[in-house]
Amino acid sequence: MSQIEELQEYIWINRGTRAVFIDFTTYNANINLFCMVKIIFEVLPTGGVLPSFDFSNQKLISYVDAWDFVILVFEILFVVYFIFYTIEEFYEITYFKWHYLTKFWNWIDLIILVASVDILSFSIIICTVFVGFAEYAHLKFGNQVNDWKSLPDSVFSLLRSIVGEFDYAAIERSDPVFGPLFFFAFLFFIFFILINMYLAIIIDAYANVRSEVKSGGVKTHLSDLISRFFNTFLRKIGCKRYAENRERKAEAAYNKAVYQDIRQFFLRCGYTDKEIDIFFAKYEITEESLINPEEMNKVIQKIQETPIRGPVGAEIPDRINMDNLQNFSFVLF
Repeated sequence: MSQIEELQEYIWINRGTRAVFIDFTTYNANINLFCMVKIIFEVLPTGGVLPSFDFSNQKLISYVDAWDFVILVFEILFVVYFIFYTIEEFYEITYFKWHYLTKFWNWIDLIILVASVDILSFSIIICTVFVGFAEYAHLKFGNQVNDWKSLPDSVFSLLRSIVGEFDYAAIERSDPVFGPLFFFAFLFFIFFILINMYLAIIIDAYANVRSEVKSGGVKTHLSDLISRFFNTFLRKIGCKRYAENRERKAEAAYNKAVYQDIRQFFLRCGYTDKEIDIFFAKYEITEESLINPEEMNKVIQKIQETPIRGPVGAEIPDRINMDNLQNFSFVLF
């Protein structure tokens, strides 16, 4: 009060004053909580004073007693478990590849990944509509209802209304006509239109994934989808060169893996390393240059019809059967 009297004495508050802000912080040592208090006295142009206040409680000193350190241990364990299971999930993706999708929750992850572009686009629309409702509520009810006094408070109040925590009587008292109309319009738009649109996008993505799997059209692993999505994101933020380097490295690693798969295939068919080198030399197959699966199948059929001869005249015997062809096609795809 002495400070206020001093300000008044030196005419710090006069007829030109439009608002007085009083900020102070209190600390309760019994429960270890700080309370930040802001009190505002707004002088209206038409006369009168409009008071408002805001109280914010925070625990700024986190670790004081023994129980706080127990909470710290659990927080550290949570972070450790999160990192561990994230690494384990990526390991399962790289190890099991397409068989990773035999688990139900992995299917859910793939569906969300496929629908992520549509969901992101639709999320921009729903956020725009949501902010529009919040802005209208703030302008219409903000002067009379405390829950709508600012735009962030309006957004938070709308979020609470989705889970059923909504003060309908307050907005009805504020405006008997537009209050109920706003309430029912918001609920109808959110629940009957936007949420159903979200469900439609997810169901459509689920149907696409199932149809592609049944038709055999999915020829990439989940790790490939994640890598492509990450490379697209890098291009969007301006890291095009880094994305291209990642793609080149991934292609080189894939070619090397397929090259080894082809060699292992011929070894299972009974060919020797020398005979395989003759085959690779004739068709110019290296780790950097591979032929596609269709051309490879034609080459295999040609081998069955006209066996390859080595430099010393030794004929490579016909040792490729249909089972090996099916296994080899699975390796290539």
